[in-house]
Amino acid sequence: KALIDKKKYLFAKFVYDDMIVDGVLPTRKTFHLLMLNALKSKADWTRLQKYYMKEMKSHGYQLDAYTYNAHLCLLNKTKKYSEVVQAFRDMIRIGIEPTEYTYKQVVIAYGSAGLVQVAYEFLHEMQLKGFQPSEDVYLAL
Repeated sequence: KALIDKKKYLFAKFVYDDMIVDGVLPTRKTFHLLMLNALKSKADWTRLQKYYMKEMKSHGYQLDAYTYNAHLCLLNKTKKYSEVVQAFRDMIRIGIEPTEYTYKQVVIAYGSAGLVQVAYEFLHEMQLKGFQPSEDVYLAL
């Protein structure tokens, strides 16, 4: 966590590797912090996030909404809108329930890609699920 606070994003991967070499098993919290670390960086670390997601699964943890939301956010941040849509579909396929934040990321992706009608459809689905869209969601349209 201190590495994130000090903006030493690259070192987090080294710390993770050392942890594994030293036989310290990562917890779900470890993976969440690593996903957050990749998100906070100004670099395009989507491959690193995908690596952490694979590692998370290899250690017996199910992917969850927090993990996917961090990934969706970074994909949006790096303008990989089609990957946002694919990751969202994967999330649904494996049974992870989208959160308000998940819908926000999908609407932003479709809106940013110029697919306003589809973005509106997700906005409507978001509302049907009982989520109130924020100003950011409307501004993405």
